[in-house]
Amino acid sequence: MVSSVTLKNISKIKYVPVKVDGNDVKCFSKIPLKNDKIDDLFMYMEHEGDEHFNIFVESDKLGQIGRDQIALAPPYDMALECYIEVLDKFRSLKSPGGITKGAHIGEAMRLGSIIASIENGMKAIDLYSMSQAIFFHRKYGFEPIIGPIYKKVETALNHMAADKHPKLKVCSDKSKEIIEKIKSKKSKKVVSKKISKDVDKVIKEYLDTVIKEDLPIKEHTLPVDIQMRLTVDDIKAKKELFNALFKKHGIDYTV
Repeated sequence: MVSSVTLKNISKIKYVPVKVDGNDVKCFSKIPLKNDKIDDLFMYMEHEGDEHFNIFVESDKLGQIGRDQIALAPPYDMALECYIEVLDKFRSLKSPGGITKGAHIGEAMRLGSIIASIENGMKAIDLYSMSQAIFFHRKYGFEPIIGPIYKKVETALNHMAADKHPKLKVCSDKSKEIIEKIKSKKSKKVVSKKISKDVDKVIKEYLDTVIKEDLPIKEHTLPVDIQMRLTVDDIKAKKELFNALFKKHGIDYTV
């Protein structure tokens, strides 16, 4: 499958083909990572079984530090991210000032999943984000997809409507308007596609405002888990951002 993005791979990244249902999936071999916090850091991709693959970040001295599991099943054109994690013993949240603070291990794995998806002709990466990770995924361009379930939509809208931060007043007012619209609907199980998309737009604006204004994320975390999507076209549109991140981690790969 040909991607809608023209890519230039100028690195010495090597790929090993793995058969999945008769189709070749390209796994990248060991990629050294530039990092001021951890010595001998590298990333590689490994087949776990069926359509599942792991992207590992490791150190020669410390062993495995993080894992990002994705599902790639050509000829389907959507990559599914199952989960992304930094092991507890290395997480700076578990140990304030810990080894991963400022090491951006999650960011490196995110770039790994982008490389894997692009090299295998995927059109987008889909994931189901826990509420506390929504801002992390949005930072890298993932779009929120709230879906049609009334209770979830209502919960997200009520949260944003109740947010009293002056920088978020526009989002709050828009949320209140949509709440009034769905109050008049007979069905309390699902909302229309139009309402769902309108809510996606407000959530996106809400997240972007919090990130842009550098507001405390913990004070504005949405109390719902939602689907999120990053398309290859979005990556192309934000190529300056992603190319800068590849350079930051010493990955000689460009969009």
